[in-house]
Amino acid sequence: MGIFSLSKKSLLGLILVAALSSGNSYAAKIVLSFEGIGDLTPINDFYNGGADGVRVGNSGIDYGVQFSNDADGIIDEDVSLNFSGLFANEPSASTALIFREGGVATMNVEAGFESGFSFFYSSSADAVVNIYDGLDGTGNLLASLNLAVNFKNNNCQGDPGGGYCHWDSIGVKFYGKARSVVFEGPREFTFYDDITLGSPAPNDCKKDFRGHRRDRHSSDNDDISMDDEIRSECKDSRRQRRNRYSFRQN
Repeated sequence: MGIFSLSKKSLLGLILVAALSSGNSYAAKIVLSFEGIGDLTPINDFYNGGADGVRVGNSGIDYGVQFSNDADGIIDEDVSLNFSGLFANEPSASTALIFREGGVATMNVEAGFESGFSFFYSSSADAVVNIYDGLDGTGNLLASLNLAVNFKNNNCQGDPGGGYCHWDSIGVKFYGKARSVVFEGPREFTFYDDITLGSPAPNDCKKDFRGHRRDRHSSDNDDISMDDEIRSECKDSRRQRRNRYSFRQN
């Protein structure tokens, strides 16, 4: 391969670094599905140009998003009894986010994001999510979301095998540029998935891909690389959803 060859992930990282260095907030919607993070593994800098907390760290797309130390990935036990997730019907199989310490956990986005914030959740306790225009929960409060107990709603249709088997989507519009999100509530009582920055409605993989293709210019190679990343994540999500019951069937 030539000296100018770059992997898709490396190219995307350079694009996002350029966006960060310009001081601009992310205009496009960013979706954190948490796929690829280890079970009960700190997310750390998985979405921030680094890796999660395993000894040989896994890395995701560099979105400039960093989580506090108590934010862990957790994998559905349907995949294997070696995994810890007692949940089902998650919107994007098979990894979710959980906070393992009580009180307050923080997600920082140094470049900021605008317009909206949303996610799916399954919870056995009330929780609150606050959005601020400063890092680490500082500055002005832009918006708040109150999460109600919902983990057993609707009789858990679909896969009934996890204790947390119902998920709701929730989101909010806001004005200004957000740089941090603070999650408050009892530890290990709330699961989160498909956290979406820049939209008051959570991720829909097909709509995201169609929208991105519609908006980009055909001559823009950077956007073509982003197309490949989105397509790959959608395929992985569909594949995992098809196989989510294979462990039990075997």
